[in-house]
Amino acid sequence: MPYRIVKEAKGVYLKWTGRIIGEELLKAVHEVNESPDFQMYHYVINDTLGCSGIDLSAMTMEDAIAGAIGAHVSNPRFVAAFVADDQCIFDAWSSIAKVADDYLRTAVFTDLEEARSWALSVKRD
Repeated sequence: MPYRIVKEAKGVYLKWTGRIIGEELLKAVHEVNESPDFQMYHYVINDTLGCSGIDLSAMTMEDAIAGAIGAHVSNPRFVAAFVADDQCIFDAWSSIAKVADDYLRTAVFTDLEEARSWALSVKRD
């Protein structure tokens, strides 16, 4: 599995490893959104620091955005942060966040602590 989900007091930390592919991204999105505790989550932090690359089709990106819309409808307090040090991964997250942010507060960072600070303090709906 290229990711590990860690439940935290107010949200979920998702640590990615290796190359990120669309099927695994959608699996992770559904796993978080379908968690029995989802209503209590305030955030998900997708940590992709050190990942070797990303391969997402346009359809996968649309499906991920649909997951963001569903997450917001189910839990309006929920926000999503993405962290990347690889420019291609950062750009992919930025593309998703640009559209998803219309429905769910999202942001992309290069620093994990900045992402965590944002996720804990961002204004929610």
